[in-house]
Amino acid sequence: MELKNSIFFLLLLLVPHFHGGITTAVAARNQDSSESWGYVEVRPRSIRSWNWWEGLKTFLNMERKPIYCGGDQGTKAFTKSYKNLHFYWILGAGHFVPVDQPCVALDMVAIITQSPAVSK
Repeated sequence: MELKNSIFFLLLLLVPHFHGGITTAVAARNQDSSESWGYVEVRPRSIRSWNWWEGLKTFLNMERKPIYCGGDQGTKAFTKSYKNLHFYWILGAGHFVPVDQPCVALDMVAIITQSPAVSK
């Protein structure tokens, strides 16, 4: 299955989670990626007319927030969250985010589970 179609299929599988209030996290990485950053966010925009989640318009209009780790001042990732959807753009990570960006992975889990961040 083509990567773009697989992401579209994944979004369709997640629809019941949005309506059920289940916390849902999506992470996109940029290292060795065969799709561009733009596509990752364009795909949800393209199915806006389906009205599959009442928070989609608000979510898409929100600004991304940078994630910093430890004492490092460089941006390691970006996040955008609204209600039960958490979206992460992880910089410098491939398929193994915990190996490529362990600090970001810990912060991401802490944010999703509403636990204290371990990496700070």
